Amino acid sequence: MSAAGYTGEEGLEHPQGLGVCTSILNRWLDIIEVSQAPQGLSVLAVERGYTDWRRLYADLAAAGCTAFARREGGLVRMIITRRVVKPRTGLALALGVAVLATLYISGLFYVKGAPSGAGGPAWSPLAYLGALLVPLMIHESGHYVTMRRYKVPSSVPIPLPAPPYPWFLGTFGSVILMRWPPPTAEELALIGIAGPLAGYVAAIPITVWGLHSSILMHHAPPGTQAAPLVPLSMILLDLAMGPRGSGMIVMSPPAFAGYVMFFVTFLNLMPIGQLDGGHVVRAALGERGHSIVSKAFILGLMAASIFYPYLAGFTLIAILLYFLSGGRHPGPAFPHERLSRKGQAAVALYAALLILTLPIPS
Repeated sequence: MSAAGYTGEEGLEHPQGLGVCTSILNRWLDIIEVSQAPQGLSVLAVERGYTDWRRLYADLAAAGCTAFARREGGLVRMIITRRVVKPRTGLALALGVAVLATLYISGLFYVKGAPSGAGGPAWSPLAYLGALLVPLMIHESGHYVTMRRYKVPSSVPIPLPAPPYPWFLGTFGSVILMRWPPPTAEELALIGIAGPLAGYVAAIPITVWGLHSSILMHHAPPGTQAAPLVPLSMILLDLAMGPRGSGMIVMSPPAFAGYVMFFVTFLNLMPIGQLDGGHVVRAALGERGHSIVSKAFILGLMAASIFYPYLAGFTLIAILLYFLSGGRHPGPAFPHERLSRKGQAAVALYAALLILTLPIPS
């Protein structure tokens, strides 16, 4: 599963050398108090009229400084630090090689059980590898490019290997270690939606290719079971291809990869903690709204699981992630919570993608 969440204190520099950070703040704010804090310096300041928080964030980032601010009445309280971000390129490359191996092995096992009549490029281990890896990495690239645009310190995308099929899928997805919150709610929403949107768009042509190369069997082989849940997008794409006749569709490797990718997107869009959906909901509704929506979403999944037990897996994942995050999201670095039309469009896209990737009982 893909993720882009805030991480710990790697590269943290304590009060020594923070003078450059306070000098940058002085260009934008009137500092009235500076004191030592566990993570760096605590600065109390007053705004000089309008503060361009995005520009301030970019200036701080250029000097290796980070800040987290909240309003205290008419003042602004900021915690400032300096940190060195390790890109983790070597680790990403090593794990990337491991993921290539586990995905290829998964593809071998998947095509080993191919029905008679299956053949061509779609029914190969490399098709499974590419069809799953490409949209996953495009998903992470969406996050990464957006973070780079807004100067958010982060690692490169790090692939995560997993046991191969049939024990698992060959990968747990990938992760980006975001070292500091984005500047404002606007960037938080844009970073949150950029990955799922990019990965979803990439998965559509792969899924269409996969469905076109899948096999319709009028009599299912012994031991074959129908998928209990199907992403809504997959149902819509199959309907768009026209009638197939009665029987069971045996998914080709690209179709199965698309099936997995749509569900990965749904998991990331759950409005919980620091998942992508959590970023967007926190940006749109604030801390209290994020908490209410998280709890309501989990309760909705629990209620649906009573009637459709196969949803219990999603419910357990949602509950686990809720408790791991404490049900909270730290929000953006600076207290500018209003969304422009661009941020509102990100929220609308989020709602549409959540619906389009819903798991529908078959």
